[in-house]
This record gives sequence, C-alpha cells and structure tokens, in this order.
Amino acid sequence: MAEKYIFIVIKYPQAGIGTEALAAIIGLMQNMIVSLKDAVAVTKTETGEITLQRTLADMTGTGFLNGRLIGIIFTDLFGATGWDMNDALAGTASAILGQGIKDKLLEEFGEKMTSDESAVALLLESANWRKALDRMREHNFQGVMVISQNVIGDLANVETQLEDETMILLVPEKEEESVVPAPEKEEEIVDSMPEKLVIPIPKG
Repeated sequence: MAEKYIFIVIKYPQAGIGTEALAAIIGLMQNMIVSLKDAVAVTKTETGEITLQRTLADMTGTGFLNGRLIGIIFTDLFGATGWDMNDALAGTASAILGQGIKDKLLEEFGEKMTSDESAVALLLESANWRKALDRMREHNFQGVMVISQNVIGDLANVETQLEDETMILLVPEKEEESVVPAPEKEEEIVDSMPEKLVIPIPKG
C-alpha cells in the first residue's frame, strides 16, 4: 500500500557539514524524534560531480534504506551507472520523481549547488518538529531547507526484500562433516568504508 512521505533537501554553507548533519539526523531517528525511510549526505566536486554519502550507523531491522532509494533517484536524474538498480527500488524511485521533485533536484544540485556547499536529502515519514528543530539548533549547522515536497511511495515490497536479505545473512550455510586442519593464521577483518556514489552532471 502506498504511504505518504516528505522529500526534504537541506543545504549547508560548507562542504563538510552535510555528513555531520546526517549523523545528527540519524541520531534523531535513533531517539525516535523523527522517522526516516531514507537519507544521504550530498557534496559536489569542483568538476561538477555529485557524491552521496551513506550513514555508518547500524540501522538493521528499522526498515531504513540507507541511501539505496535516494541513490537511484539521483542516478535516474543524472544518468550515472553502477548503482543497485533493483526492480522494487527503481519503480518506487521513478514514481517519486514523477511527483514534482525532478525539476527541483536538477535546479538545486545541477545548477545552484557549488563545491563549497553540502546538503542532506531525506525521505521522512514523520517527525516531532519542535524537538527536532531544538536538537538541530544546538549544532548550529546553519542549514536552509530548499526542498520540502509531499510524495507517495509504495515501499512494502522493498521492506519485504530487505527482511529477506537480512534472513539470508543470518542463516548459516550447511557445512559438510569433514576433518579440517586448524588455520595457521586468522584472517584480518577490515571494516569497509561507507559507499559513495559519484554522479557526473550531464552536459547541455
């Protein structure tokens, strides 16, 4: 069933603020002050490429998409390749773009945004606005909301898919019984860096 959301973009006067603001907004979600379906931080290079930054926070089990939907929206707009364009998310992204935000995003990120600025793009379900604004003022990020657009999206299939993926990760593979010598050295586990999406601005 389709649900109502608010697609929000907040711009900041410095390139490094967007990721800090994203972390603060995720903190609001963890404290149940806001309910988010998706969120990313956005920066722009001097050559005009858009970079999306996901949160590093563990949001497992919350239904939070961690940039997967908004990443596809930016891909659809700017023609980048390499993002996870699965059917459920791609259909929802296309439907949201058709609800009045396409031209606004192209204007704000393709024309107006500079490399000295940053932003966050959010898909918001609900919020205690008074508490949220009070908490964000404490950081003095000096953000300005440039887009606030009501949208409708059917994310039930996406949530089911995320649950299925989580179950696959949790279920161990069945191993055949055999005598295996002990390893000589444990493998080193290296934490992965947050995934980024670089999008070239189209010419013309």
